[in-house]
Amino acid sequence: MDLLNNKLCSLTNKSAGITNKYRWRNNDNDLIFLKEMAKNGEGVDTVRRELKRFIGDGISEALKQEKTFDEEFSEVSARIHAGRETMKEATKNRCLFN
Repeated sequence: MDLLNNKLCSLTNKSAGITNKYRWRNNDNDLIFLKEMAKNGEGVDTVRRELKRFIGDGISEALKQEKTFDEEFSEVSARIHAGRETMKEATKNRCLFN
């Protein structure tokens, strides 16, 4: 039950007269939640706002992952380059002694 309570949080927007009983925190369930909102007759504006948030969160997460990948790729590329330079130097030294 605690797991379910952790995934759900109560939202109330009294100024707009809109009450969303539950909002999923887990992105995997956001689309299911949006479909349920539409079935339950929630306002179009509410569904549209939640859909924009869902898409924005997805784009944000994709950009974070792309940035992380680029950083790791740069690190690995630098290590490969350094390794190649070391091997070239070792080859030169070996040729001098033979």
